[in-house]
Amino acid sequence: MRCIYRLLAALPLLFTPAMPAAAHSCLLIASVAEAPGDDFGFALGKALYAEAGLCARIVRLPSERVWRMLRSGELDGVVARTPEFIAGQPQLVAVPTPLVIAAGRLYWRTDRVRPRDGAQTVGYPRGWIWPRLAARSLGLAPVEVNNNGLLLKMTETGRIDGCLLADYEFAAFAASEEQRRSFASADVFSIRLYHAVTREFAVLVPELNAAIHRLEDRGEVDRLVKDHPAILQ
Repeated sequence: MRCIYRLLAALPLLFTPAMPAAAHSCLLIASVAEAPGDDFGFALGKALYAEAGLCARIVRLPSERVWRMLRSGELDGVVARTPEFIAGQPQLVAVPTPLVIAAGRLYWRTDRVRPRDGAQTVGYPRGWIWPRLAARSLGLAPVEVNNNGLLLKMTETGRIDGCLLADYEFAAFAASEEQRRSFASADVFSIRLYHAVTREFAVLVPELNAAIHRLEDRGEVDRLVKDHPAILQ
């Protein structure tokens, strides 16, 4: 008889539907940041999750650490990365609507000719994929730089012949209007960055996708770029 009572008492536990982790977890989402003040992804991640009404803690991390923490299962997603990066991380699921659409540009000093020769060097932030692809297509020698905030200075001093940055990054890193005018540029790559979460939280993709559309409709991403010129992804 006691066995029957114990079985009956356990039945509610056996047949209570399991709640998805996303229903009660606060996600840990990484924003890739290689330089001090490189905070656009942080601001964008906060805006996205606030719009979706979801709990997330956004942390700024260098790209190499993001890669390691994704592999070890310590992160629940990344704010915005290229399709190539996401494809290389089988645990990630991309939200289908791009979170950021920007122009990848080649920058060089106005008192020099545009870099075109294979012996000429172009700098780009360490761990980024699109600049490597762009450098290869342009026939230029790519140089990884740990601190992307130094790229313009390195170009000015001649340590590198040019640099590859998103248009909004250049606007943020250029210290003055005078410095901006000292650089020429050309569009070389169309950048699309996507938000991604781990497969454990794939159930949230529709909510996050809808939130991105609402942010787009209000021009929120453009506002973040314009209102925070010193913060980047």
